[in-house]
Amino acid sequence: MREVKIKKKSSRRRKILKTAAIGCGTIVVLFAALVVWIGMEIYQAVQPVELSAYHPFRSQAKKERYLAHYDARAERWPVASVTRTVETTYGPTFVRISGPDDGSPLVLLPGANAT
Repeated sequence: MREVKIKKKSSRRRKILKTAAIGCGTIVVLFAALVVWIGMEIYQAVQPVELSAYHPFRSQAKKERYLAHYDARAERWPVASVTRTVETTYGPTFVRISGPDDGSPLVLLPGANAT
């Protein structure tokens, strides 16, 4: 009888240890997957971005259509203006300058996702 009790106790311990091992193994696998995912995100974030000649437009035709519309609207600008491309830390930025030279400066900036 004593031997049977020892086997049952040993069997119970084995089940507990097996369950714990499966739980620890799962945690290790999840942690490894998280490390790989973070590594891939960092790798992609530091890669140089190659922009197309028509960026941010979807195609050259759409870029030309937009610019033609923009030029037509610019012709109807209510006051005389000069356009320039200014270098900024974010890259070249288009600027339209209008109004009297001695007037107070006013800068109009588009909102989020606006042109």
